[in-house]
Amino acid sequence: MGDRNRYFKHTNEEGVLGRGFCYFEFAPFDNEWVALRQIEADGERFLTSNLPTQMAGLCDQTLANLDSDLPCAEITREDFEDVWDRALFATTESWHQFKATHPIGTLLPANAIGFYPQGVLAEIDSPFFGLLDYVEYRSRFGDPGHRVQTRIIGFDEKYRWALLALEANSAAEPVTADRPQPT
Repeated sequence: MGDRNRYFKHTNEEGVLGRGFCYFEFAPFDNEWVALRQIEADGERFLTSNLPTQMAGLCDQTLANLDSDLPCAEITREDFEDVWDRALFATTESWHQFKATHPIGTLLPANAIGFYPQGVLAEIDSPFFGLLDYVEYRSRFGDPGHRVQTRIIGFDEKYRWALLALEANSAAEPVTADRPQPT
């Protein structure tokens, strides 16, 4: 079974970094093509959709809508992965350090901040995001915006995310603008 995802490049006239390029990875999800990863690049400066310190956000449009709004050229998976790898290179050492100091089983408070196609994105006390299971989170807490107690159950190397499970006794506290980051 091959990679069914599709990859695109868009010339960005007014990006956060200025003039450069946006790269997108789209995958089929609920009968539509949705963005999984995104990179904004201006030379060797990058913003990505997977790291809080580089957060460019993630395109909220389906591929059908994006095609009509932004002129994009389809590119190969290899071309996309090359830019992705260059964008993440600067975080390699801190990623390995994070995993060494937060092994599987580590308890972490997390702020659930949004739904991604991969699950519930969560801010944790690190330069990386955590990812919670969508069905489990949604069945217990509903929408994002809650501070919950989690445990690291694995790591996603492609996204550099800590994979998180909700603790059985986790109670949700609303996340407010004046609430500090998880500690």
